[in-house]
Order: sequence, then C-alpha cells, then structure tokens
Amino acid sequence: GYVYESTGRYGQSSLARFKPGDSQVELLDELPRDRFGEGLALLQDVFYVLTWKSGQVFRYRLHSTDGAADMQALPPLQLNGEGWGLTDDGQNLWSSNGSATLTLRRPDNLQVLRKLEVSTLGRPTKWLNELEWLGGCLAANVWQSDTLVVIQPDTGTVTHTLDLGAIARRERKLGGEAANGIALRHDNGHWLVTGKNWHHLYEILPRERNAEQR
Repeated sequence: GYVYESTGRYGQSSLARFKPGDSQVELLDELPRDRFGEGLALLQDVFYVLTWKSGQVFRYRLHSTDGAADMQALPPLQLNGEGWGLTDDGQNLWSSNGSATLTLRRPDNLQVLRKLEVSTLGRPTKWLNELEWLGGCLAANVWQSDTLVVIQPDTGTVTHTLDLGAIARRERKLGGEAANGIALRHDNGHWLVTGKNWHHLYEILPRERNAEQR
C-alpha cells in the first residue's frame, strides 16, 4: 500500500504519497502558497489536511483506478486557532495546537466535542505536535524534541514515552531537524516515523518506556 503525507512551509505545502522502500513520490495536490500544511488524517475515505495559522482544513476524496490517484477537492472547513497535528479514532478527528490540550472534533464541521488535558506524572505535557491513533491510544511528537508520548484518550495521562534520539541524530547529520511524523502500518502493527526535512522514513517496533520510569 501507500503512505500518504502532508508537507509544510509556505509555498511548498502539499499532499503526496509513496510506497515504503520506493524513492519515487507522487504529488497529489499543492496547497495555496499562503497556507502552511500541517497534520493529515484519513477518515471515511476523506483526507483532511490541517494548516498552521489560517485555521483552514482542506479536504479531498480519493478515487483510485488501476493504481492511479484522482483527488476530488471538497469544500474546506475552518477551525479557530492554530493547527499542528491531526488524526482520527475511526469516528472523529483529534487535533493539537502546540499546547497540552488535544481537541476531539466532528469530521463534518469540526465542532468541538471534547477537550483533553494531557499530563505526565501530573504535570501538563506541552508542545504536542503531530498525532497518530495507535491501537486505542494517541501518540504525539513533542515539538523541538525527539520524544514521542503515548496518551490514554480517556484520561489524558501519558503512559509511555519513546526516545527517537538515535535516528534523529543520524538525520541531523544529513540536514534534518526534530522528529515530527508518525504513522501506523496496519498490516504488521509497526510504526513509521520521520521528521522535519528528514531523508528517510523509519519503520520501528517500539520499546516504550513507562512514564513513571523517567
């Protein structure tokens, strides 16, 4: 199957896809030059592409015939405030804005259903960035760090952390920056991780560390 990704930076934001292990990237759409792409989610055959400061959420319906992708643009939605990370739990969308608060939203109009305060050992876990739904839990990159946290969606408690420092240091030697990208391979349960300006996508079987052991 394909990995779908959204990219950022003004004038360079896009939606693309590629097959793991294949260096060829297929560009599906380019965002307007005054929009900074952020998180991406796929729910009920619709892609949602979050933008940073505009609050605009672009939507696309994917039609694939004989391996060729045809993206049908749908009317965009609007949310208040900044957009950083986006994922779904199979029914609704979860978004982050760089704070310690995650927001559960309806997919049809982005109405706020619930706000979740995230904490580690009783202290707010700020700078939550990219999000992914992983087997009943939320995973989030922490901005400007190589730490990934695993969050219980009912309580907001960080139960585990994952240190991506070893692979992040490898990417920094190639000009990359902090870790910022998570996906789940549904065929084997492995995680796919990447980062800002990274040259590679890494497939890992995580060994998480309990938050209490920090």
